[in-house]
Amino acid sequence: MLPALRFVWSNEEGAVTVDWVVLTAAILTLTLVLISLLYPSLFLDAADKINNAVQQALDYS
Repeated sequence: MLPALRFVWSNEEGAVTVDWVVLTAAILTLTLVLISLLYPSLFLDAADKINNAVQQALDYS
């Protein structure tokens, strides 16, 4: 059991994939924050449309 744990602990094959996933998530987050700061009406309009759709679905049922 101990040799298997040592192998898993020392294996770095997936490290590059994890780095890319974290980097991509950070870039996406920063982009969304920047867009929301520059164009807040985009998110407010989207939130209003979602809210209206949910209300219509609740009223329908």
